[in-house]
Amino acid sequence: MKSKYTNLTTLLSVLFCFTVPFFFTACGDDDDGEPLSDAKEILSFAFNDLTPAVQGSISGSAITATVPFGTDVTGLVPTVTLSEEATVSPASGAAQDFSNPVTYTVTAEDGSEATYTVTVTVLPKFKITPAWEKTVRLGTGEIPGWFTANNDADIAFGNGSVYAMNNRDKIRILDPATGEEKVADQFLSHTVSVTGVYANIVGVKVDDGGNIIGSSGTTAGGNWHVYKWDDESATQEIILTWTGATTRIDNFAVVGDMDGNGYIYAASNGANEIYRWEVTNGSVTSETPTTTVVPGVANFGSFTAIFPMSADANSDLWINGNAIQPILVGADGSLKEELPGAITNSATGALTGFSSDLIYFELGTDKVLVTINTPNNDTQDLVFIDVTNGLSQVNEAGIQRVEFDNNSPASANANATGGLDFDASGSTVTVYGLITNNGIGAYTVELN
Repeated sequence: MKSKYTNLTTLLSVLFCFTVPFFFTACGDDDDGEPLSDAKEILSFAFNDLTPAVQGSISGSAITATVPFGTDVTGLVPTVTLSEEATVSPASGAAQDFSNPVTYTVTAEDGSEATYTVTVTVLPKFKITPAWEKTVRLGTGEIPGWFTANNDADIAFGNGSVYAMNNRDKIRILDPATGEEKVADQFLSHTVSVTGVYANIVGVKVDDGGNIIGSSGTTAGGNWHVYKWDDESATQEIILTWTGATTRIDNFAVVGDMDGNGYIYAASNGANEIYRWEVTNGSVTSETPTTTVVPGVANFGSFTAIFPMSADANSDLWINGNAIQPILVGADGSLKEELPGAITNSATGALTGFSSDLIYFELGTDKVLVTINTPNNDTQDLVFIDVTNGLSQVNEAGIQRVEFDNNSPASANANATGGLDFDASGSTVTVYGLITNNGIGAYTVELN
């Protein structure tokens, strides 16, 4: 017969068998049984060492950040905020070279991974903002209704107006704030009789006295004419006729006041000559120009543009044409500066093919050259070039473009022509551009 102690021992053994596993199982749930986190997100990505700090934009697995002009992106230090318990490689706070996109791998607590690609863009030097645009890029119906095929090729600013050469026989008067005609179909007309020209009007400028100045297009051996309108209601008058011009002339420049003292400039088409006429007390001193040869250039090409740096007779001159890229020439014809070959290389350069017209201005201590680049139907652009350190020091980072074209036959510009001018009267500079067959636009330029 079993004792009560034997029965008690048996009972305790049974309880132990049931209770101990439960105890250890319960303890395991508390310590080791919770699932590991699979969270592996980058919650924020910032460059806090920059002034001001730059916060990246996260969209899916892509992170983008735009840093100020001049930032050295080869050693940027990011601060990366992650999901709880996640880690990242490369590590937050580790300097990285962001010259190219960088991949960041985030590892969750459970070992699963997610990758993010970080792309850093450096702001260009100049902030170029459209004030208004009427270009083919926005639609073929967006260009002005008065535009004609192949016959609108220059633009000027002055007297609170923008003047656009139209159809080679008139100058439209536009509102600089909108680009619309101030009065519909009210324009400066060509009314004088001229001979020896291929076009009555091809260029338009405004001189320091507010006179509106135009020029004819003239073939070699023809007659080149310069006109003046005293104001927007004035009658056209001829102020210069060069009889038997030695070369074709397509463009010109004026400095000073044609009612007082100044100079008229032109450059040859198909040669390497610069022409200058002096104006004294409102009259051109001689029909025959002072001619300067630029021996460092064989041929400027067609539609050669010229831009004097000052009103001085010995001014340096910017020159551009359809056979060259912009150059800086001394008053004696010496070639002072030209673009690096890497920029003008026909296969890989940032500025290749035909270019026409150009302007130069300064933003504080920074220097800007603007030209029109029209090498083919796919490229009808205004090109802004940072020449602060000289033309020979220009690199691709110093070149910015504004497109006029829409990559279609509607953008064709067989003559590779267009015009530029600017207004520097305010805290920013406004550039006015016209590209033949592609429209007109106004763009404010300031430093980023």
